[in-house]
Amino acid sequence: MRLQDVQTTFLAADILAIATRDVVNLSGGLFWAVELGRFDGLVSKASSVNGKLPQPTDDLNRLNSLFASNGLTQSDMVALSGAHTVGFSHCDKFTKRIYGFTPKNPIDPTLNAQYATQLQNMCPKTVDPRVAVSMDPISPRIFDNAYYKKLDQWQRPFYFGSSPL
Repeated sequence: MRLQDVQTTFLAADILAIATRDVVNLSGGLFWAVELGRFDGLVSKASSVNGKLPQPTDDLNRLNSLFASNGLTQSDMVALSGAHTVGFSHCDKFTKRIYGFTPKNPIDPTLNAQYATQLQNMCPKTVDPRVAVSMDPISPRIFDNAYYKKLDQWQRPFYFGSSPL
Protein backbone atom coordinates (compact mmCIF):
# COMPACT_ATOMS: atom_id res chain seq x y z
CA MET A 1 0.00 0.00 0.00
CA ARG A 2 1.31 3.41 -0.90
CA LEU A 3 1.20 6.33 1.56
CA GLN A 4 -1.04 8.36 -0.76
CA ASP A 5 -3.58 5.49 -0.66
CA VAL A 6 -3.94 5.80 3.09
CA GLN A 7 -6.72 8.02 4.38
CA THR A 8 -5.09 10.81 6.37
CA THR A 9 -8.19 11.94 8.24
CA PHE A 10 -8.73 10.18 11.55
CA LEU A 11 -11.96 10.74 13.37
CA ALA A 12 -12.39 10.47 17.13
CA ALA A 13 -14.72 7.49 16.58
CA ASP A 14 -11.96 5.69 14.64
CA ILE A 15 -9.39 6.34 17.36
CA LEU A 16 -11.77 5.12 20.08
CA ALA A 17 -12.64 1.99 18.08
CA ILE A 18 -8.95 1.13 17.54
CA ALA A 19 -8.06 1.86 21.18
CA THR A 20 -10.96 -0.29 22.41
CA ARG A 21 -9.97 -3.18 20.18
CA ASP A 22 -6.34 -2.95 21.31
CA VAL A 23 -7.19 -2.79 25.04
CA VAL A 24 -9.46 -5.83 24.69
CA ASN A 25 -6.77 -7.71 22.79
CA LEU A 26 -3.92 -6.74 25.13
CA SER A 27 -5.99 -7.87 28.12
CA GLY A 28 -6.58 -11.34 26.70
CA GLY A 29 -9.61 -10.78 24.49
CA LEU A 30 -10.07 -11.21 20.78
CA PHE A 31 -8.54 -9.15 17.98
CA TRP A 32 -10.78 -7.92 15.17
CA ALA A 33 -10.50 -5.71 12.13
CA VAL A 34 -11.84 -2.20 12.75
CA GLU A 35 -13.68 -0.46 9.95
CA LEU A 36 -12.40 3.08 9.75
CA GLY A 37 -13.82 6.20 8.20
CA ARG A 38 -17.06 6.82 10.05
CA PHE A 39 -18.53 10.09 8.91
CA ASP A 40 -21.68 10.05 11.01
CA GLY A 41 -20.14 12.37 13.55
CA LEU A 42 -17.93 15.05 12.06
CA VAL A 43 -18.22 17.30 15.13
CA SER A 44 -17.35 16.20 18.63
CA LYS A 45 -18.50 18.37 21.54
CA ALA A 46 -18.98 17.38 25.17
CA SER A 47 -22.23 19.36 25.23
CA SER A 48 -23.72 17.13 22.53
CA VAL A 49 -23.57 14.03 24.76
CA ASN A 50 -25.28 15.49 27.84
CA GLY A 51 -28.12 13.15 28.79
CA LYS A 52 -27.12 10.59 26.17
CA LEU A 53 -24.63 8.51 28.17
CA PRO A 54 -25.50 6.06 30.95
CA GLN A 55 -25.04 7.39 34.46
CA PRO A 56 -24.05 5.31 37.51
CA THR A 57 -27.44 6.03 39.11
CA ASP A 58 -29.59 5.05 36.11
CA ASP A 59 -32.04 2.25 36.76
CA LEU A 60 -32.77 -0.53 34.29
CA ASN A 61 -35.73 1.25 32.68
CA ARG A 62 -33.64 4.38 32.04
CA LEU A 63 -30.78 2.29 30.65
CA ASN A 64 -33.13 0.36 28.33
CA SER A 65 -34.61 3.64 27.09
CA LEU A 66 -31.22 5.24 26.58
CA PHE A 67 -29.83 2.31 24.60
CA ALA A 68 -33.06 1.97 22.58
CA SER A 69 -32.81 5.64 21.59
CA ASN A 70 -29.50 4.72 19.95
CA GLY A 71 -30.93 1.69 18.14
CA LEU A 72 -29.54 -0.83 20.64
CA THR A 73 -31.35 -3.66 22.38
CA GLN A 74 -31.14 -4.80 25.98
CA SER A 75 -28.93 -7.68 24.77
CA ASP A 76 -26.61 -5.09 23.16
CA MET A 77 -26.54 -3.19 26.45
CA VAL A 78 -25.62 -6.30 28.43
CA ALA A 79 -22.87 -7.19 25.95
CA LEU A 80 -21.45 -3.66 25.99
CA SER A 81 -21.54 -3.50 29.78
CA GLY A 82 -19.06 -6.39 29.79
CA ALA A 83 -16.37 -3.90 28.80
CA HIS A 84 -16.39 -2.89 32.48
CA THR A 85 -14.40 -6.06 33.17
CA VAL A 86 -11.32 -3.93 32.43
CA GLY A 87 -12.91 -0.66 33.53
CA PHE A 88 -12.82 1.47 36.64
CA SER A 89 -14.99 4.00 38.38
CA HIS A 90 -14.18 7.08 40.41
CA CYS A 91 -15.31 6.73 44.02
CA ASP A 92 -17.57 9.79 43.85
CA LYS A 93 -19.77 8.04 41.25
CA PHE A 94 -21.08 5.47 43.76
CA THR A 95 -20.38 6.75 47.29
CA LYS A 96 -24.09 7.38 47.86
CA ARG A 97 -24.59 3.60 47.67
CA ILE A 98 -22.09 2.95 50.46
CA TYR A 99 -22.62 6.07 52.61
CA GLY A 100 -26.06 7.56 53.23
CA PHE A 101 -28.16 5.57 50.77
CA THR A 102 -31.24 6.36 52.86
CA PRO A 103 -31.67 7.44 56.49
CA LYS A 104 -32.85 3.91 57.33
CA ASN A 105 -30.26 2.08 55.20
CA PRO A 106 -26.89 3.87 55.00
CA ILE A 107 -25.70 1.13 52.62
CA ASP A 108 -27.78 0.18 49.58
CA PRO A 109 -29.44 -3.11 50.66
CA THR A 110 -29.16 -4.50 47.11
CA LEU A 111 -25.37 -4.28 47.34
CA ASN A 112 -23.49 -7.32 48.63
CA ALA A 113 -22.49 -6.42 52.23
CA GLN A 114 -18.93 -7.77 51.97
CA TYR A 115 -18.40 -5.91 48.70
CA ALA A 116 -19.82 -2.72 50.26
CA THR A 117 -17.21 -3.01 53.01
CA GLN A 118 -14.48 -3.47 50.37
CA LEU A 119 -15.68 -0.35 48.57
CA GLN A 120 -15.75 1.61 51.83
CA ASN A 121 -12.14 0.57 52.53
CA MET A 122 -11.05 1.69 49.05
CA CYS A 123 -13.19 4.82 49.10
CA PRO A 124 -13.43 6.31 52.59
CA LYS A 125 -15.86 9.22 53.06
CA THR A 126 -13.09 11.81 52.70
CA VAL A 127 -11.42 10.21 49.65
CA ASP A 128 -10.14 12.37 46.81
CA PRO A 129 -12.87 12.13 44.12
CA ARG A 130 -10.18 11.39 41.53
CA VAL A 131 -9.44 8.03 43.19
CA ALA A 132 -10.73 5.15 41.08
CA VAL A 133 -11.44 1.49 41.77
CA SER A 134 -11.69 -1.46 39.40
CA MET A 135 -15.16 -2.51 38.32
CA ASP A 136 -13.93 -6.10 38.38
CA PRO A 137 -12.04 -6.68 41.63
CA ILE A 138 -11.11 -10.28 40.73
CA SER A 139 -9.28 -9.81 37.43
CA PRO A 140 -9.23 -6.08 36.63
CA ARG A 141 -6.70 -6.28 33.80
CA ILE A 142 -8.02 -9.40 32.08
CA PHE A 143 -10.84 -9.37 29.56
CA ASP A 144 -13.00 -12.19 30.94
CA ASN A 145 -16.49 -12.84 32.29
CA ALA A 146 -15.74 -12.09 35.96
CA TYR A 147 -17.63 -8.78 35.70
CA TYR A 148 -20.82 -10.67 34.84
CA LYS A 149 -20.28 -13.13 37.67
CA LYS A 150 -19.99 -10.24 40.12
CA LEU A 151 -23.19 -8.69 38.74
CA ASP A 152 -24.98 -11.92 39.51
CA GLN A 153 -23.69 -11.71 43.10
CA TRP A 154 -24.79 -8.06 43.47
CA GLN A 155 -21.20 -6.91 43.57
CA ARG A 156 -21.16 -3.89 41.29
CA PRO A 157 -20.68 -0.26 42.29
CA PHE A 158 -23.21 1.14 39.83
CA TYR A 159 -26.93 1.01 40.48
CA PHE A 160 -29.21 -0.84 38.07
CA GLY A 161 -32.33 -0.77 40.22
CA SER A 162 -33.56 -4.06 41.59
CA SER A 163 -31.95 -6.00 38.75
CA PRO A 164 -28.30 -7.07 38.45
CA LEU A 165 -28.59 -5.89 34.80
